[in-house]
Amino acid sequence: MPGRPPGCSGVENPDFLPAVQQVFGPTDTILLMCSTGGRAAMAVNSLAQAGYAQVYNIVHGFEGDRVEDPGSVFAGKHMRNGWKNAGLPWGYDFHPDLMWGAAPAVAARKASQDRQRAKEHAMSDVMHAGRTVVKERRTTLGLYVTAKEAFDKWQADPEHVRILDVRTPEEWVFVGHAPMAVNVPVAFMAYVWDDDKHGYPWELNPDFVELVQERFAPADTILVSCRSGGRSAIAINTLAAAGYRNANNIIDGMEGSKVDDPDSVFFGMRLKNGWKASGLPWTYDLDPERMTLPARETGTLHAGNAED
Repeated sequence: MPGRPPGCSGVENPDFLPAVQQVFGPTDTILLMCSTGGRAAMAVNSLAQAGYAQVYNIVHGFEGDRVEDPGSVFAGKHMRNGWKNAGLPWGYDFHPDLMWGAAPAVAARKASQDRQRAKEHAMSDVMHAGRTVVKERRTTLGLYVTAKEAFDKWQADPEHVRILDVRTPEEWVFVGHAPMAVNVPVAFMAYVWDDDKHGYPWELNPDFVELVQERFAPADTILVSCRSGGRSAIAINTLAAAGYRNANNIIDGMEGSKVDDPDSVFFGMRLKNGWKASGLPWTYDLDPERMTLPARETGTLHAGNAED
């Protein structure tokens, strides 16, 4: 085998595009290499059609062009220009994390490492922005932001930072939502009373991952929100298991924590921190392109009124 430059990821997968999308985002700058530049050109064209705009073909590739001098002992060999012949670093050492798609053993080891990290994360005290991240809001990825930090991240780079609201469509419509967010519910309220919990339980959305995949790539930076950080943690753990690696939990959600001052007129209400209470932009205005509704049969429709 001819070796490889250090730090270069190899994609050995018939599903080339999905494999690349798990490693690189569409706005990443990617320098693409093959043996002599031909296969790299094919790959660049495939990625360009998928929306990748900063992909460069290393035209002489790894091994370069053939030596044309018939009098040379290297005549006909790929030993003119190219990565190896340009005196650049390369080696035969293997690093499985830099080879994509080849080994079930690598995937199994990675899954084991993820489980171990999640276990250690769950057992330790987790703090963010001076507050404890309670167990129900922790994620296997360990990425957290407050509502204010989420808005600042989005405002600094709105093209590449996306906000995903995983509340129910009813919450989106009647409680309000961030105008730049999209809504893909992670769960729906089951219409069955739970005497033990004194409430209605959640019924997970079986199509959640598939619906998210229609809007977001695994390498995208996604800031995930629900009411107060619990369902968004469930959503992120589900997405992490599907290969998403940059999903941040907005730990105070849309409505924030309950006011714990018994002397306050707002005692027990969710008016402490959260997107709405932080003075961030939100709206009741609806755009169907930003909502992913479950398929269901409709009965008799009522137009409603302006105050609904």
